[in-house]
Amino acid sequence: MEQNKILKIRAGSHLYGTNTPESDEDYSGIFIANEDYYFGLRKIEELDLSVQYKNEYGKNKPDSVDYKLYEIRNFCRLALSNNPNILEHLFANTENILHCDTFGAMLLRNSHLFPNKGAYDKFIGYANSQRHKMIIKLDNFDQLSAALGFFKQQDPSEYIVMFRDSKEVKSFFAEKGSHFVIGDLSFQKHLMVKKLVAALADRLSKVTNRHELVLKYGYDTKFASHLIRLLSEGETLLKTGKLEFPLHNASFLLQIKQGELSLEDILKLADEYEFKLKYIRDDSDLPEKPQFDEVNDLVKQITRAFLWSKDR
Repeated sequence: MEQNKILKIRAGSHLYGTNTPESDEDYSGIFIANEDYYFGLRKIEELDLSVQYKNEYGKNKPDSVDYKLYEIRNFCRLALSNNPNILEHLFANTENILHCDTFGAMLLRNSHLFPNKGAYDKFIGYANSQRHKMIIKLDNFDQLSAALGFFKQQDPSEYIVMFRDSKEVKSFFAEKGSHFVIGDLSFQKHLMVKKLVAALADRLSKVTNRHELVLKYGYDTKFASHLIRLLSEGETLLKTGKLEFPLHNASFLLQIKQGELSLEDILKLADEYEFKLKYIRDDSDLPEKPQFDEVNDLVKQITRAFLWSKDR
């Protein structure tokens, strides 16, 4: 399907203007499937063509390549919901548009159909997700890591309550009523070790590939950069009806990424953005609701034209 792409952009830090020599390459785009997927039973929503090389911490090496393509209908549904990662495609600057054919150009000419006031909730939601992942206390980090290391060595079919008297477990376990607390997570005492290990691994996966940042700064500076980026992008979109790349505050975001702001400063700035965005949303000229019918007609027009061109 890669040959059916209608748009390909350079995404991530290179699009934002926050890339460093260590930044890996991120690409993203849109494709139109073959007619089997529109007139038959086949279904496809996206393609992941990434090539990833990880270091010992699970972090991508600079020669890794993230590359994802979205089927046009799936893309437009996500764009109408004002998904921040998806909307970026419609406003990428010329230098970061690597491929755009006639059909991709038709979509870009109609980028104004997608933004709506739902962007407020979407950008706030994505930003708060980054906020949650950004903060993990060092003692919680140590306890979660120790617990994962210990329980990975145990029989996965055992119950965690069986280990309550272990001296090693007491170093990271706290007992509260019918639950055990490990770091910032709480578990029922009769949970199986297998499920506990999965939950611990999931929690740590949000930080361990950049654990050196947590240890150095007390929080994940990359998540912090994304937090402020999303809030500032939301402000721009609600004010102007579009996104602009590279980002106007790219150098400031890079400072955050490099740990030059304290956690307290980041949280204060995020709170100020959230407070301000409520009023910006109320004054925004964007439509209240997604323009579904207009985008639906556009997708039909583009898809028909593409499939017709393939039949010639």
